[in-house]
Amino acid sequence: MVENERLRQEMRRCEAELQELRTKPAGPCPGCEHSQESAQLRDKLSQLQLEMAESKGMLSELNLEVQQKTDRLAEVELRLKDCLAEKAQEEERLSRRLRDSHETIASLRAQSPPVKYVIKTVEVESSKTKQALSESQARNQHLQEQV
Repeated sequence: MVENERLRQEMRRCEAELQELRTKPAGPCPGCEHSQESAQLRDKLSQLQLEMAESKGMLSELNLEVQQKTDRLAEVELRLKDCLAEKAQEEERLSRRLRDSHETIASLRAQSPPVKYVIKTVEVESSKTKQALSESQARNQHLQEQV
């Protein structure tokens, strides 16, 4: 940027000198010092104009790059904002679930413990049953011996 400004000022100076030379009456001095200086100044002016055009091209490229990076930054910032909003919603949802779970646990602890019933089947053998079983076994034994 400083170089561009310096070149612009030098170009203006050269253009002013060239204009001054153009306004002077052209005399019959084709090989004189002034015509040589004028040619040198024209060459210098052309060179400076070329450098200025190159600098403008580079400046345009840099401006385009800055714009692209600015656009990319805006996209990333928007995605970040969306992600933060989603994170906040998820945290709120999980917080509600945790609160509900704590309330459920507290209400279950507050309830009286459930009554548990244990059912067992117990066989009681009476003396009559034992005697009938014993007689049946003896009869079975006797019948088997006969067979």
